[in-house]
Amino acid sequence: MKNLLKPIFFLLISFLLIGCQKDQMIDQEPTTIDVVKSWYANNHNPRFDENPYFSGQPDWSNYFQIEGQIYIPLVSLSYNTSRNQLKISDLENKVYAKPYLVLQEKSQNEFKESLQVFLTSNESNFESNTTMLGLSYLKYGYDNKTEGKSLGFFQSKKEKIDPSIAKLPHLNAPIVKTDCDTFYVVQTTTSSEGYVQNVEIIATFEVCGLGNYSSGGGGNSGNGNSGTGNNSNAPEFEEESQPWPYPHCSSWEYAMRNGVRGASVTGMSELFVQMDIDAGGIYTNNVWVSFPTLYFTAPIGMTNGQAATATATAMAVAQDETNKWFAKNPRSTDDAVTWHYYDEMRKQMQKMYGSVSTINTYNMINPTPYREDLYSTGDCR
Repeated sequence: MKNLLKPIFFLLISFLLIGCQKDQMIDQEPTTIDVVKSWYANNHNPRFDENPYFSGQPDWSNYFQIEGQIYIPLVSLSYNTSRNQLKISDLENKVYAKPYLVLQEKSQNEFKESLQVFLTSNESNFESNTTMLGLSYLKYGYDNKTEGKSLGFFQSKKEKIDPSIAKLPHLNAPIVKTDCDTFYVVQTTTSSEGYVQNVEIIATFEVCGLGNYSSGGGGNSGNGNSGTGNNSNAPEFEEESQPWPYPHCSSWEYAMRNGVRGASVTGMSELFVQMDIDAGGIYTNNVWVSFPTLYFTAPIGMTNGQAATATATAMAVAQDETNKWFAKNPRSTDDAVTWHYYDEMRKQMQKMYGSVSTINTYNMINPTPYREDLYSTGDCR
């Protein structure tokens, strides 16, 4: 009897071990970074690749996470000896830039993509993530559904970077002006092992009448008494001193189309700018909202000219209402600003018994390019 029980006992143990191994295989869950990598492979917006700060490839092995935001450094996969490296050591005015791909979790396995570029005059500030997160930074966003884009600039109180850096669209050559200094944006790309692979000047910008901004290298000497009025600690943008352009009524060429008085407009876009101040510094948020094509309807009782004039006025009100809302919510995402602006458009069109949509319900063709005017919405009646 004992001899019979032994094989039965060993057989039961074998089945239990096989069952445990199967359970272990089934229970394996993908890690956070695996989910992020999969999302990135299928949803990365290629418009980021056109940004000069987006150099190298995401280093998935060296990411860090702060609450719902995942920071992935960009690294070089091949060695490149920069021809600019020797020149950089001789430059007085340097701003070091370190880019991170940032993915913010919106819902389960869904993320919002942005590019965050930390800025400093002391490259050693990048060695600690805690120190780096307190630096000034640029933040870029691109909308996947529209042509919208956003640029945020955070001005840290710990070390100030001149806000002129936020105006850099691409690499540009130094321009010599009176009482102006050329600053060089230096980007260091590392390998996944942490070795410096490439050091190069990716952009330059001009700062006129230097005041209290920290630059490194002693570049501020002799400029403190310029008297230009640009010595405030708060960022100043030229765009803010210019009048906001108005949507012009000539953008809407209404006509009877498939039973409705309709008009289609292409390239309608607006820039919304707000500033927020807190204990850490000053954050300027620029959101560029753009719609490839919008489709409008107006009451049949209106003439084409009356409909165009009324629509331009309605769109101007929508812009104004969005600016008021943005002033109360200055750190809103580009998605939030876009959808609030679109919702205001619909509200204002409903007030005139019309409509606006991103869907071409009435099969409108030949959209009119969006036009603006610095002085008024115009009179197309």
